[in-house]
Order: sequence, then C-alpha cells, then structure tokens
Amino acid sequence: MKKYLFMFIIGIIFLNGFGSNEVSAQSLKATRVEVKFDFRVGDKIYPAGIYTFESVSQSNENILRLGNGQKENSRLIITNLSYADKAQSPKLVFRQVGEDFYLTKIFLANGNWGFSVRPSRRQAENDKKLASTKFVEVSAKP
Repeated sequence: MKKYLFMFIIGIIFLNGFGSNEVSAQSLKATRVEVKFDFRVGDKIYPAGIYTFESVSQSNENILRLGNGQKENSRLIITNLSYADKAQSPKLVFRQVGEDFYLTKIFLANGNWGFSVRPSRRQAENDKKLASTKFVEVSAKP
C-alpha cells in the first residue's frame, strides 16, 4: 500500500511539473519600433530612437516594458486594454498637441486588441489650451 501511495505522489509531482513548463513556454507579446521624434509617456520625455515594447507577464498583460536597449533606461508602463473596431497591425499611436507627441495607444500584435496609455496632467492641460491636435501612427515590427 505504501508503495502505491508513494508512486501516486511521485506521479502528481511529475504531472504538476509538466503543466508548469507548458505555461512558461508561451511567448510574451513584443514589438520593436523606430520613433523619429521625441515623445512623452507620462511626465518623462523619450528621445527619438528605436524602442521595444513588451508585455511583462502572461498574468498581467496590461503592464508593458518600454526600453531602448539600455537596461537603465527601461521603464514599466501600466496600460488599459483597448479594443479597436477593426484589426490593427503592430504600431504605436501618438497624439500631437502643439509641438509635443504623447504616446496614447500600443498595438503589439495583429488583431483588435491593444493598449491605451493614460494621459498625463501635462497632456490634459495642453488639450484644454490648444484646439489643434492630431494623431500620428508609427508602424512597428512584431
């Protein structure tokens, strides 16, 4: 009887290990994009350059990492899931208010779902002062 109980426990441990490996093998969403102008995320200004956006984990899909290849410049962004009426390709959407560009939406993969970035106080204040705003899209590579 002890032998069967021991084999049962070993079987449970073995199967549990298999399940966790399967979940960790799933790829996280990521995209790389070249932005040709300075832009803002929150209150931070990012210079023009090549940036990578990636989801941090499968469980918290609304947390993204923004980086430009240098670990010290990496930043986490908390976003909201955003639904588009039609399928989108990987891209970033910026809102131009005067001379400032604010990151507003991020699409990491083909499909209807993306991420929206909450406007900063500065963006909200500029929106009230300036009537002329437009949206600028920058294509990305998945």
